[in-house]
Amino acid sequence: MLEKEKFNKLYSEVAEGLNDTLAQLQGLRVEHEESKQHVIGMMDKLENIQKSFSNEIAVLQDNAEWDKFTIAFFGETNAGKSTIIESLRIMFDEESRRETIVHNQSKLGQFETALVEQTEVLKRKFSEAYGALSDDLLSLRQDVTVFKQYMDSEKSKRLTAEADNQALRKQVGQLKAFSIATSIAAIFAMIAIAWMMGGA
Repeated sequence: MLEKEKFNKLYSEVAEGLNDTLAQLQGLRVEHEESKQHVIGMMDKLENIQKSFSNEIAVLQDNAEWDKFTIAFFGETNAGKSTIIESLRIMFDEESRRETIVHNQSKLGQFETALVEQTEVLKRKFSEAYGALSDDLLSLRQDVTVFKQYMDSEKSKRLTAEADNQALRKQVGQLKAFSIATSIAAIFAMIAIAWMMGGA
């Protein structure tokens, strides 16, 4: 459908909507006077809107020289310009927007596939690295166990050697004491012998 035909269809739909609303309001049976006046006020406003809209549409149709319209939106930041434009694109099912959505969905599928593959690669590399690290840690633990056994053995040997040294020092001390006592006894014996010989 051409852009001009789309706008003409939109104009017709809006005009029909206004006519239907007015018809529904005219068909209301309201007994309460205040409510009745309120309905009459609403009908007057809708009739004015319908008349103004019809006049505007007539002007647009008379001056529509091109099949496509260019509409410019301007206003302050966050005034809603982009929201209106996107709403119009959705309402008129813009072809380029449809193609963009299909393209993005395809790209998203490719990205998801690549992400899954990359995740699997990372999981495999992590598993391999963890396995190698686990082997290294196990080997290190075994080395530590062997080293501890060696240190315990050396400690036991050192304690045994210290005990032997203490026993040896004790024996040496006893020998020294015995030697001193023997020497003293020999000296006394020699003195006694000399004294006895001198007395004789």
